[in-house]
Amino acid sequence: MIDLLSYDPLTGVFLWARDRGRIKAGSVAGSTRPDGYHSIYVQGKRYLAHRLAWYFTYGKWPEGEIDHVDGNKSNNAISNLEDVSGRENVRRGMERYGKKSGLPVGVANHYNGFRADACINGKPTYLGKFDTPEQAHQAYLEAINAR
Repeated sequence: MIDLLSYDPLTGVFLWARDRGRIKAGSVAGSTRPDGYHSIYVQGKRYLAHRLAWYFTYGKWPEGEIDHVDGNKSNNAISNLEDVSGRENVRRGMERYGKKSGLPVGVANHYNGFRADACINGKPTYLGKFDTPEQAHQAYLEAINAR
């Protein structure tokens, strides 16, 4: 597989290293999926580009999940990738969402109120709907401190 692709660790872009039928060497490999992740079909198997980037850089597959540090799922520069546990990846995702929305960690707008979610035992868990973001955040804090 390594001889079919080239990876630029600064940009995170994979290019085809040689012609593959209609696809010419030097063209960008793979495509971006609807969920924002970039994937590449190589030798009959589809790979997520961030996992391939880890493999190309370190010569081994990541032990856990790959977190995109900046939250951009298509930024596969090696400096933006970190091998973390599933629990840590979920926690970081919730934290990023909170920063973007302006709400406290674990809180999201939900119809005419606010919902609280927490990562408990490595799984996203719905904690309920609340009238204020403060109440939802309190439920979040209680849930994560009870583990």
